[in-house]
Amino acid sequence: MEKSKDELLAGISKLSGLDPFPDEIFYQIFEIEDNVERTQYVEALRKEAGKLKRRPEFNNLYRAFVYAVSDGAWGVQLVFDNKVILGTRARKTRTRSFNAFSSIDYPETAVFRDTRLVTFLRRPTDQPPVRFYERLEPAVFVLRLVPGMRADIIPLLAPHYRALVLESFGVGGLPGGEHGEMFAALRRWCESGRLAVFTTQVPHEGCDLAVYEVGRAVGELPGVLEARDMTPEAVAVKLMWALGQTTDRAEAEKLFLTPVQWDIL
Repeated sequence: MEKSKDELLAGISKLSGLDPFPDEIFYQIFEIEDNVERTQYVEALRKEAGKLKRRPEFNNLYRAFVYAVSDGAWGVQLVFDNKVILGTRARKTRTRSFNAFSSIDYPETAVFRDTRLVTFLRRPTDQPPVRFYERLEPAVFVLRLVPGMRADIIPLLAPHYRALVLESFGVGGLPGGEHGEMFAALRRWCESGRLAVFTTQVPHEGCDLAVYEVGRAVGELPGVLEARDMTPEAVAVKLMWALGQTTDRAEAEKLFLTPVQWDIL
């Protein structure tokens, strides 16, 4: 769906009154450059950015505006601490430092050197038209595996959730392999028509269920998917998005495994 100019400008006008660093609002507003005549709202952006520049706590948001109106702007980006990071590759890696976000297994799109924007990755020539989606399925549960976890947690989740994201160890797998209680519980979960997606607790390089015996058997279960090198945050949100578009498991699998803005490399 398209956003009207009035909706966009209303969103812009609210930004100066928000708490510091509302970057997530910024990305959603500006993923619209293909749908709206850019020249009609760039000036509004510049005026709002001028106000924010005089408030130190809005340094990130000011640079987000600067990036948004630059000729090289594209996609959904996170602008923080002078870095421009592709939204699907961004992850918060520090709680107190100013360099709180990192680009995981992917180069930064651009950087700010003082007030100068230096773009590294240009807008792709085959960028598809922008579409907006407003339906997300919240019935997705993220389960971080720990040693000794009991398998009865999985049937307890079944009445309330359509999909399960399992943050596993190393490159992925289940404790006990195909003969363990966790495997049996996950097999029943999938037999009921639900999805299970494996990711890893390790920050870099992703998962691969085919590497070890504890992962191979579970990877062959119908309804089990691999996140590969997606970030855990991208996995959960993309799964919510896919399930929000369809009730058919096969179609949801297809949507999830379709790369979106280099979330899968």
